[in-house]
Amino acid sequence: KKNFEQKESDSGGEVVLRGKHRIDPKKLREYENWKEKMINFMKNQPGFIKYGSADPEGDLHVVTLRFESLESLNDYMSSPIRARIVDKLEPLLLAPSQVQVRNDRVLPDVLTDLLARQGEVVPPLQPKKWKVWWLTTVG
Repeated sequence: KKNFEQKESDSGGEVVLRGKHRIDPKKLREYENWKEKMINFMKNQPGFIKYGSADPEGDLHVVTLRFESLESLNDYMSSPIRARIVDKLEPLLLAPSQVQVRNDRVLPDVLTDLLARQGEVVPPLQPKKWKVWWLTTVG
């Protein structure tokens, strides 16, 4: 059971959980069944927004879960039903899963990401008019 804490500098908003699973190729059908059960469970979770899945790269499968808030994510993570479903994933894995949690980032303009330090929250500012003009002209 893992609770995630929100830093003072983090603005509220959506929270994204990304899970990376290395699945045994012999157990791929079982993994698809497991994933379907997890999605059905997720649909009934308060604060759950959506589920996303990237195309597998070899044995690596990446899933993305989006929640309304950190509190919703913590409620999901502490659910005993979730724990039972996740326990059924363990025998299908080649290596332990990797889980990453972050606040969803909304960048106010194209250049902001270049000027913000990694790990810091980007302030919600309107783009400078000269930047809009420059990008429009160049584009």
